[in-house]
Amino acid sequence: MHILISTFLALTGVMILIPVIINWAKSNQIVDQNDERKLHKEVVSPLGGMAIWPAIIILSLLMGSINTFLLGGMTLLWLISLIDDISGGVAPYLRLLVQIIAAFMAFIGGIQLNEAWAIWINMPLTILFIVWMINAFNFIDGINGLAGSLGVVASVVLGGGLLLNGDLKMAVFSFMIVGGLLAFLRFNFGHHARIFMGDNGSAVLGMALAVQSLQLVNFGGDFNSHLLVVLAVVGIPFLDLLRVVLIRVSQYKSPFMPDRNHIHHLLVDYGMSMPNSSIFIVGWQLTLLLPSLLDMELSWMLVILLAGFVFITVRAAIKRTEAMVFNQSFPLA
Repeated sequence: MHILISTFLALTGVMILIPVIINWAKSNQIVDQNDERKLHKEVVSPLGGMAIWPAIIILSLLMGSINTFLLGGMTLLWLISLIDDISGGVAPYLRLLVQIIAAFMAFIGGIQLNEAWAIWINMPLTILFIVWMINAFNFIDGINGLAGSLGVVASVVLGGGLLLNGDLKMAVFSFMIVGGLLAFLRFNFGHHARIFMGDNGSAVLGMALAVQSLQLVNFGGDFNSHLLVVLAVVGIPFLDLLRVVLIRVSQYKSPFMPDRNHIHHLLVDYGMSMPNSSIFIVGWQLTLLLPSLLDMELSWMLVILLAGFVFITVRAAIKRTEAMVFNQSFPLA
């Protein structure tokens, strides 16, 4: 009953807030600026997180689903991301510092990679994982519906796992996220979004999923099965961030320098529409759940995960090369 109530309240709250925020953002000209890297042409506000997270944070506080330290860390991360979305004036390294502080607050609140490890190993690895997930979902939020859809599937699966293991409070938190994201997708999915998630939405989503993942992995039971589930639901954005950072560093660019090398950019370059690209990646995410459901080895999941990246990268590279050859052969007048 708690699960149903929390999901419904979050869905209703976000559904009510989003039209208000859309109108407020339009009246104040707070919109996502188009450039050659971005795939959208319409003028849209990037303040989706302004509807999602205040609703979930307030509900979490009222229902006691997560502790004060974790709430404080999420709120701090949401505020700095919101300031950056509105003003565009927050330096990347300042955002990174705030992400580390937010992850440290989660650690103090009991969200840890492995409590049995020495603190000098446990704390930095926990913080690294949370910060990596924050940026993984921030980076993959590049086309309509993608980050929200990945978040829905991940939170349903992680929340279900937490519920089966007896962690009702964290499961309630997971399904609040499901409700909030479903309401958001009503305004975001498709060819013409009315609002984007923004950094103030995707960064906090990454942290929330990292927290759920760590909580599930640390629960009693089969560690390997829990790890498989976590890798299935967050593996694509996790590895996409690693791939993109390695590309940027190899080109002597800042890891924070935006480009068009993300997996969703490659799919669009391959010829897929934005909605179909989102559906494809979510389908890929669901396929990754098969090894954990069928009690298969971790190696099978890694094969499915890496094979997808290799296939998409190679096909997109061929498509880009064909386009370059065509443009050189038939230059525009």
